[in-house]
Amino acid sequence: MCLLKAFVLLLAFVVVVPGNLYAKNHGTVSGLASPAAESGSSQEISSGYHIKGNRTATRVTLDEYIRMVIQNNNDLAVHYLDFKATQETARGEEGAFEPEFVTSYQAGEDRVRYSQEDKSSVLFAQERDAASSDFSASVQMLTPTGTTLKVLHSTRKYKDRTTYDDYDYTSKVGVEVTQPLLKGAGTAPVAQLRAALAESDEAYHLYRTEKQETVKQALMACWDLYGAMEKLKVRGESVRIARALFENNRKRAALGRMAETEVLLAEAGLNKRLAFETMADQECDAARDRVRTFVSYAQEGQPLSIDFSHADRLPDHRAEYAGSMQRAFSYRPEYQVLRHRILKENIRLKFAENQRWPQVDLKGSYGLNGLGDSVGDAGENAFHDDYRTWSVGVYFSVPLMGGIQARSQLSIAEMNKRKALLELKSLEVDVANTIHSLTGEVNSAFDQLDYLSKSSEANERLLKMVLARFNAGRTSSDEVLNREEDAIEAKEDRLDGFVQLQKSMVELRAAEGRLLVQYVGDPGAGLVGEQVAQAR
Repeated sequence: MCLLKAFVLLLAFVVVVPGNLYAKNHGTVSGLASPAAESGSSQEISSGYHIKGNRTATRVTLDEYIRMVIQNNNDLAVHYLDFKATQETARGEEGAFEPEFVTSYQAGEDRVRYSQEDKSSVLFAQERDAASSDFSASVQMLTPTGTTLKVLHSTRKYKDRTTYDDYDYTSKVGVEVTQPLLKGAGTAPVAQLRAALAESDEAYHLYRTEKQETVKQALMACWDLYGAMEKLKVRGESVRIARALFENNRKRAALGRMAETEVLLAEAGLNKRLAFETMADQECDAARDRVRTFVSYAQEGQPLSIDFSHADRLPDHRAEYAGSMQRAFSYRPEYQVLRHRILKENIRLKFAENQRWPQVDLKGSYGLNGLGDSVGDAGENAFHDDYRTWSVGVYFSVPLMGGIQARSQLSIAEMNKRKALLELKSLEVDVANTIHSLTGEVNSAFDQLDYLSKSSEANERLLKMVLARFNAGRTSSDEVLNREEDAIEAKEDRLDGFVQLQKSMVELRAAEGRLLVQYVGDPGAGLVGEQVAQAR
């Protein structure tokens, strides 16, 4: 019973103490493995809207639609699963420090007739007739400091029937320790785990990058849909004017007050506008299909309608380069990706540097031995008798050619770190140029929209004047149709300018990394500029 209690205490020491040591030195593993804890945002896909079966069209706002995209987009779900896989990989690396319980039992007999040579070393016996059984149990583990710790217990039951009828019981309880002093020492044992955690964080921000790109493309599709819907309305108004003109001319011609050519001109103009309306309707359907694609909806089963009533307002300010650059450096997920990539390569570089050292391990063991007429007696005597076994030694190993593999791995690690730093520099240049172009594009779009709005208003007034002259009989149908076509073209140009401004603003917010903040409340990791600088 005392032996069992002692073994339980040793087992608790092995399992609990190294775990507390790891938590003290490195923080909890679950905390390190959670990108949400670092980024301040939820890792789970946001709850959204599920529509199954045949239903009436779902009408949602633009913000609600973006949340539906994040919930239902299949391509985005693939990237999310890639991120979750890296989390599981990081969890798997924790297994290197998981205690392992090993036990074995073996029983057998050994009956042998002695040879003349054997008889010379024993008295009177002609043979050996022995029975034995062996039981062993141990708990072994690797600690974050690199120490390999093994706590073991073994019991042997033995009897030689030729000399003695009773069994002898021997018991041993001991500890074996191996501690690397050079190669494998320091932070090397946790390097793979730390690298896996950094890679998991990198994958999380890659997922955020893909999420922002998906949101951007979905918003682009929404504004294309808005433009197509508004153009359909404009074309419908054009058809209404042309049809009214045709009906008016036909009535006048029937009364003999207008030439037949005016009727034909009006009819040709009406048919041309009907064709344009049909084309606009088809473009509207195509735009709706693109919008549905982002939420993985099929036309026949899941109709969808977006309410733009609160989304078609003009931005309240123009773009400003310095502010956009600051926001980009603060919020872009690509910076977070490279920050964790550089951190990961730093960890791997330090590990590769450690592997260049020769293997020098300090080994030690200590055990207690007991002998008795039963298992209990042997265990009791092991702790009370003064029969100890101990050893201390050093193990040394060094490659004779200087460690070809270690040097190669170190060179690779150095190149990978240099590559990550160059990627960061390249990203900084790309972001600066992209934002400079987009701020100019947004401000240009503001100016263009202002001019196009004035042009549309002027053409609308001119059309009203021509219609008044036509009703007074002072101009022809051809003049009305020409002015109406100019007015419609000006309206469409203004509409294109408005949509282009909105799309340019989406592009700029994406370049600043603010789309996720604006639409799904995902702030990323907040201000990351200093973190990126420290990761260098």
